[in-house]
Amino acid sequence: LHDIGKPATFTVDETGRIRFSGHDAVGAEMAGEILRRMKFSNEIIEQVNLMGLTAVVPTSVAGTGVSFDATTGLVTFSASTTVSVNGCFTSAFRNYKVIIDATSSVSGQPRLRLRASGADVTTASSYVGERVYNFGATVSAGTGTFDYWETNLSNNTTHTIEAELRGPQLAAITQAFIRTYSYGGTAAQFSAGYRQTGTSARDGFTFYPVSGTVTGTLKVYGYN
Repeated sequence: LHDIGKPATFTVDETGRIRFSGHDAVGAEMAGEILRRMKFSNEIIEQVNLMGLTAVVPTSVAGTGVSFDATTGLVTFSASTTVSVNGCFTSAFRNYKVIIDATSSVSGQPRLRLRASGADVTTASSYVGERVYNFGATVSAGTGTFDYWETNLSNNTTHTIEAELRGPQLAAITQAFIRTYSYGGTAAQFSAGYRQTGTSARDGFTFYPVSGTVTGTLKVYGYN
């Protein structure tokens, strides 16, 4: 439904490229108004909002080999050592989901960091969490305190990662839930509950490998 906001946000930039900046937030507002005119209850409208994922278009990306589609928000990266996504967390939504499909050039464990105003948040010991890891027949659990979030503990090369973030745009602690399936060796599953203990608003994130490079795609979705 959020695409109904595109006509209202249609612009042409200085390069002649068509853009629909902010169409997701405008479309979400329009969809709510339509449901109210149709006499749907506030409860149903809220349920629709909770179930709906709206594609988010970042304001910019950074990193060698990193680009994004200004219409769909799809971020593509090739042989990148870091993939930074800016301006994707705003007041338009309360929560966000990030879906990453990546292949590493070497076996490794990709990581995530939050960003604010174009810079990674790297405060020591501010990324805290508990995780469970299944690697073949081995199952282990533990806690961690770092300057990043782990997304995997295996040495596989191909990763599908889903990260759910609660209120990263707020000046408060951000909670995250990360699930990963990886292969390219012994298939493994990883799940974790995390928090970033800083209390400044964050507007983006960086995805990066411990070593080597990553190639793949990612997309950000917002929901209420």
